[in-house]
Amino acid sequence: MDPHAYTALPIAAARAIDYDSRESMINDPLAKKLLAGETKLLSGASSNVEYMTMRALIGDALVREQHATGTRQVVSIGAGMDSRAFRLGLNDTTFFEVDNQVSSSRPICPA
Repeated sequence: MDPHAYTALPIAAARAIDYDSRESMINDPLAKKLLAGETKLLSGASSNVEYMTMRALIGDALVREQHATGTRQVVSIGAGMDSRAFRLGLNDTTFFEVDNQVSSSRPICPA
């Protein structure tokens, strides 16, 4: 597996695990699909799930805060398997997700 995807996939897996939990903090129905079949990452949830979820929530809060001040473009460097453009529902905002070509070109599997 490409090292860039290796860092992006566990982050998506953490969001998927959180989304499936009863006490979910993040609404990310796309996270599991972004795993591109790497479902072994979903078993044996680690302590990183809470950290990765909080990291995503902080990014979400920053985007919402800037949106409230009129910002309508977001550039995410090293976007990996991020789904923020879909999760936040900011339809009047343009998201540019920049990443390594290998990470960006992974096929998405229907879950």
